[in-house]
Amino acid sequence: MRINFKKLFNRPIPYTPTREELCQNIKQAIFTFSIPRFIVQLTQWLWKIIPPILIAIFVWVVVGNFVADRLAVKPNRELEAWIEQHPRQEPNDSALKLWTYYADLGLRSSTYSTSSSPFSDYGHYLDLDVAFEIKSDNSLSQQQHAEISDYFDTLKQSNEGELPDIPNSTIAYIDDNAELILTIAEYITSNKSPLWGIDLPAFIKDPEGVIPSRLNQASLSKLILLSAIRDIKLSLDGSAQKKLKAVWKLNESLAHGDMLVDQLVSIIIGKDYISCIRRVDPKFLLWYKDLEIFDYRKSLLKSFEIEVYFQFSFWNKVDAKAIENIGIEPSYFGLTHYRLINQFTLPIVRPYQRFLAIRNISSFRKQYNEIYDLISCKTKSSSLDTPFFAPSQLNKGENFMLELELTHKILQAKSLSSEIGTWPKKLPNSKSEVCPEEHWIYKVEGNEMSIEFSTVPDWLPARIESGRSLPLEYHASLQR
Repeated sequence: MRINFKKLFNRPIPYTPTREELCQNIKQAIFTFSIPRFIVQLTQWLWKIIPPILIAIFVWVVVGNFVADRLAVKPNRELEAWIEQHPRQEPNDSALKLWTYYADLGLRSSTYSTSSSPFSDYGHYLDLDVAFEIKSDNSLSQQQHAEISDYFDTLKQSNEGELPDIPNSTIAYIDDNAELILTIAEYITSNKSPLWGIDLPAFIKDPEGVIPSRLNQASLSKLILLSAIRDIKLSLDGSAQKKLKAVWKLNESLAHGDMLVDQLVSIIIGKDYISCIRRVDPKFLLWYKDLEIFDYRKSLLKSFEIEVYFQFSFWNKVDAKAIENIGIEPSYFGLTHYRLINQFTLPIVRPYQRFLAIRNISSFRKQYNEIYDLISCKTKSSSLDTPFFAPSQLNKGENFMLELELTHKILQAKSLSSEIGTWPKKLPNSKSEVCPEEHWIYKVEGNEMSIEFSTVPDWLPARIESGRSLPLEYHASLQR
């Protein structure tokens, strides 16, 4: 019998898969064991939805910007008219002189920009042909900065008590620069208030606009205040009075500024100031009646106008390069959904932000007067239809106005007590100028005196709970 070896070797082994079955089994094994099945399904699902998403994004970007362009026609005309009414402001001689003093004290000019831009508070948009050499060997150390910050934080935690001792390392800096600080204080008190200057049209039109921080003014005021406290403890009455008056004049120069940052830094300086003067003898503040209770509600509303125009102009012109150059996060402009704007997300975010900016201009222009009329000590400004950055700032301004009015009452009571030897039975005017419908309650029991506001504003408890404010009350014992 002849064996056909070719057929024998080609005959499949019993119970073994065919070549096609083997390939199929290998494919299944790869997808079953090497790649989880849900990943395969997810990949297939993504391939189905990605094209519609990309189409939707494309339509959103194109149509969104097209609609925004049409809606922006009227705001653009308003912006151009507004720019014509707000020409560039030059810094005056007082401001320029103070900038040289900053350099002498080792204070660096700074901005909110995190980039390495050479622009500064005094140079950006002003084209000033000046160069100030910072005396870095005279700069405050990080430890001294921290000590000064902690010192004023301690002062602001309570309305009462004596002035605490200044940290030794800070005393050394104050003593080393005592003559320079006194010179600065004398210059401020004997010359015109500094006008810091800003080219608002250029600032608003530039998407890479660097907002001047004005924090050097706050740093300078802290140093002058600390020097005044040092003089008070050394019984140097004359120089202490000059320095206290200089700080308030510096504060007023910012309160009259146009920018929102001017108002906010003015409030920072003011809070440091009143936390100090409430604890000093009235003889150092013979001029305290000149402490103007500036209407921050009105000035803040005015500065909001600049903010809404800047936001509108920014999102009309901004590109990814500008975002990279100024190094900001979008949360500053009100979009908390995105933590980073880059070249991919900016085109998607931009139409939404343009709509938001147009809406803010429209609502702000229509309701400007209405908003001011609605603000009162009983109003939560968060309930008002204002731009996204407005509510907390309005309450912050009114809070400081009431704190300053309370300081007036405290100094008034202390001044009268120093004349008659006891607490006066009543104060001349208990009605509140900030909130005409309210008044200040003044009580005397033996050697104890108290002043408190007649009502608790709706917005105050939340500020007290967060540590941003103190109760509108004051208690003191007569020192015999």
